[in-house]
Amino acid sequence: DVPSVMWKHNGKYVKSGEKDEYVDIDGLFPAFEQLPMKKYEYQFLGKPTAVLETSRGCPYQCTFCFKDMVSSNYRMKSIGHVISELKYTVNKFGVRNIFFHDSELTLNKKRTDDLCKAIIKNNLKIRWACQTRADTIDLETLKLMKKAGCRLLCFGIESGSDEVLKR
Repeated sequence: DVPSVMWKHNGKYVKSGEKDEYVDIDGLFPAFEQLPMKKYEYQFLGKPTAVLETSRGCPYQCTFCFKDMVSSNYRMKSIGHVISELKYTVNKFGVRNIFFHDSELTLNKKRTDDLCKAIIKNNLKIRWACQTRADTIDLETLKLMKKAGCRLLCFGIESGSDEVLKR
């Protein structure tokens, strides 16, 4: 009954219906206790690393992006929920490295600033990385992100050439 779940049955892949674009992601909480957390690593941050998301979806239409992986229906977890997930991974598993798997962590400047301030206020002392777009970030936010523990930004860049973009 859960939409968008896939499994293998008698050698064939089975899907439980269309993906549910409107799942309340604030109601989701990772089951990290079912994973060997000490083994997870992100090469630029180290071990152990947890992968978290603060939002799902992306409103942009980049041609290089595989849209089946991310919906155009952008929705966000509350900052309080994200902080709860962070505290859980830090306190229960000793994780100090986080990769935020959002397509565009800095899509909403106020929200990004609020997240960084909450990480600092809660004294989480984590190191983290994220994905974003170059046109959704500014120097002020970058400084705040660094203070909150950001150590790596991954930018999705289709091309640096206007001619290639036109083609």
